[in-house]
Amino acid sequence: MEMGYYRQGQEVGFGAHYYAKLLGGRGILRSDQQLTAGSTVRWVRIYASGEYGEEVFREDFAHAMVKLGALAPLTGSAGHVRIRCSTKPVE
Repeated sequence: MEMGYYRQGQEVGFGAHYYAKLLGGRGILRSDQQLTAGSTVRWVRIYASGEYGEEVFREDFAHAMVKLGALAPLTGSAGHVRIRCSTKPVE
């Protein structure tokens, strides 16, 4: 499955190419570039390491999507919308 796309002849998107750009200091968002700081840089290096990294990334990404799909968020009157995520809503 192709997870990237091309814009003006340049590959853009997920995968080894994306993580290699991060290691080169060329992340689009500041939050993306933060992945190269601290303990997560190990994973950025693995994911940027060519075909092996691409395979590991795809497996990890698929696993994360399955976990997200299994979440059962509260909806309707059972759920709450937080204006500030750091505080619980008053009941």
